[in-house]
Amino acid sequence: MKTPSQPGDHKYRGFVRAGGLAEFSVRLEQTDLYIRAERDLTAMAYELVALGRSRIEAWANEHPDFLTSLAPLPPSPLAPLPVREMLEAGSSAGVGPMAAVAGSLAEFVGRGLVPHSPGGVVVENGGDIFLEVRDKATVGLFAGTSALSMRLGLEIGPAQTPLGVCTSSATVGHSLSMGRADASTVAAGSAALADA
Repeated sequence: MKTPSQPGDHKYRGFVRAGGLAEFSVRLEQTDLYIRAERDLTAMAYELVALGRSRIEAWANEHPDFLTSLAPLPPSPLAPLPVREMLEAGSSAGVGPMAAVAGSLAEFVGRGLVPHSPGGVVVENGGDIFLEVRDKATVGLFAGTSALSMRLGLEIGPAQTPLGVCTSSATVGHSLSMGRADASTVAAGSAALADA
């Protein structure tokens, strides 16, 4: 069995190539985003992360089962973004809303940055990616020490974006996993849904 990576251990980020897009990172508590955009938008991205996290935390304070439920919770039209997307994605996938937290935050930040980076935005959050690109992009699949790691990728065309590409693993990272796969990847029109 492979040794899981520790939180903050993002060796795969060294493989990212996105011609012409600036790269920067934003960290706030457990959230650790790697972002590519036309220019460094660190301050704006940080504000979006803080806003998204504060909405999730406020909702969880009023709905304690939001953080711990492994089963879907009812969607709420009153929930703020990104909470609403987490509830909807969890309901669609048959899982608790926190299964969608990383993808939902990546998309929340990415959609907030897109108007300020018309050349494209990529936001990665622990293997969960939101991307809206103007040129073809390849998302490499990282599976730890598996022989297939970084040997497979998804080619994404601009017409397919915005898109969420999310990878979960039982052997890489610190998230709760009920499986045994080195990597399981889903692409969907919503990063929250792909994550869930």
